[in-house]
Amino acid sequence: TLVIGGAGSLMLDLYGWESVFYVSGLLSVLWAYCMWKYLLKGEGPIITLESLGSGGPQSKLSKRHWLRLFKQPAVCAVIVTHLCTASTFFTLLSWLPTFFRDTFPEAKGWVFNVIPWLVAIPSSLFSGCLSDHLISQGFDTASVRKLMQFFSMGVSSVFTLLLCGNTTFPWAVTFVSATMGLTTFSHSGVSVNVQDLAPSCAGALF
Repeated sequence: TLVIGGAGSLMLDLYGWESVFYVSGLLSVLWAYCMWKYLLKGEGPIITLESLGSGGPQSKLSKRHWLRLFKQPAVCAVIVTHLCTASTFFTLLSWLPTFFRDTFPEAKGWVFNVIPWLVAIPSSLFSGCLSDHLISQGFDTASVRKLMQFFSMGVSSVFTLLLCGNTTFPWAVTFVSATMGLTTFSHSGVSVNVQDLAPSCAGALF
């Protein structure tokens, strides 16, 4: 995201939008090849239709009472919170370039496309270290998850509201960077909370 956000803005100005799609596509193919070659050692898992339809034991996941699980207040809270967090993040992701273009038409695209992500990446790592540290110090896991989510949704919204006023370009970038950085605290909040609530089916529930 950081590479395409920064280099992509420059390529867009110099070579057109096609270059962004071609480069990101080639990088994705290269990444997939490296994963297959060096992590899977060229022997990726092969799942055939026959193996799926064989009379083996049914997975535990298929026997679970999903309706009973979805009736749990904690699970419903996680689903709603995750929807709100994801909607906020992708709204910011798609809306911010338009906001800066309309509000600050003379601003360089690579500035407001790169700086927030330069803040977001270490912020996400910091939130993970902070939550692990708090849990290791004896704090309740649920309380730590709620605290991380409070920073992600509550505190970040304060900086978003500050954008509604008359701000200069540097302050707007600062507020957006703070918003994006704090939003990543959800990676230590609701994003991993499903593993605390239902570890045996966290992947499917997520």
